Amino acid sequence: METRILRSLLVLLPISCAAWSAQVPDEATSQNNLGSRLYSAGQFRQAEAPLARAIDLWSKEPGAGEESPDLEIALHNLAAVYRSEGRLSEAIPLYERAIHLRESRAGATDLGLLLPLDGLALLYLDLHELRESKSVSDRALSIAHLHRDEQTAEAAAAFSAMGSILAAQARYSEARSWIGRALSVRERLFGPESLECAGAWMDLALVYRRERRLDDAARAYDQALKIYRETEGASGMAAAMSGLAGLQIARHRSAEAGDLYEQALMILQMSRSSDDSEVGQVKAELAGVRVAQKRMAEAVKLYRGALGVLEAAWGAENPRLLPFLELYAKALRAQEDYAEAAGVDFQSMKIRVKQTLGKSPA
Repeated sequence: METRILRSLLVLLPISCAAWSAQVPDEATSQNNLGSRLYSAGQFRQAEAPLARAIDLWSKEPGAGEESPDLEIALHNLAAVYRSEGRLSEAIPLYERAIHLRESRAGATDLGLLLPLDGLALLYLDLHELRESKSVSDRALSIAHLHRDEQTAEAAAAFSAMGSILAAQARYSEARSWIGRALSVRERLFGPESLECAGAWMDLALVYRRERRLDDAARAYDQALKIYRETEGASGMAAAMSGLAGLQIARHRSAEAGDLYEQALMILQMSRSSDDSEVGQVKAELAGVRVAQKRMAEAVKLYRGALGVLEAAWGAENPRLLPFLELYAKALRAQEDYAEAAGVDFQSMKIRVKQTLGKSPA
């Protein structure tokens, strides 16, 4: 089961001083960057307040709106946080406002439109609004084609985002083409052994995995893992190992999958705090392996620890918890702990009710 979150790219800004105030722009930039870093660490609830503060500060700036690229970035960032929390109806107007600001400032074919457009397309997929998602992504695709020969880091990020949404829509050939283009640009700009290239290999591996091209996915993960090992990128190493573990599960090799998840967990625990959401996700994935191995007591302990971490980071009613909660309840029943399983079922029911009530865009 593919459980990892597909995250929209958030944007960090350099600290700079504007003429209207030496302190407010710096505070807004710092708040945006803090929120972006918290989001990247999976701390969605904690990311909300600083991003909302940045939006408030930039909205009050003289000349804000059409003149402010910073405001549109913060809007996009908070929209990505809300999407990750399952607050879809609240995310839509933020994406739309970011798109409007960018259009007004830079024109309808500006490359910077791709990130909020791709985020909105993914959000419509979450809502199962397939026609709207395709309409938005087709608009993004037409813009991407206009910039396809650009050789900048911004272009590479946009091409990678384009590939991610196409992969989510099962348009795999197109997705591989755009991610390959991003990889080519990054190799030229940063070198083939760079962390930027490792990220592109991870994106490509995910597309192959969704296509069930497991050998190709394994080669892509191996390429990324080689780079992460050489650059001591702990989070990347853990993610690549988890990806390879998922391939082993698909091949019904639970022992190999368990070993890889354990290695990934050890790497994360040595480099991060125990309440990091990546730690929680790997624990939950390892728990799934233990269930397959019928080691239920270990699975229950791992699920309990993982959910404690993820609920604190994502919120106890985040719909992204549902797969883990359902598997945890099954493991509890296998241990004949029916009372706790009923409590987990009740939590799942609350999330589903809230999700249903919030499905329709405001």
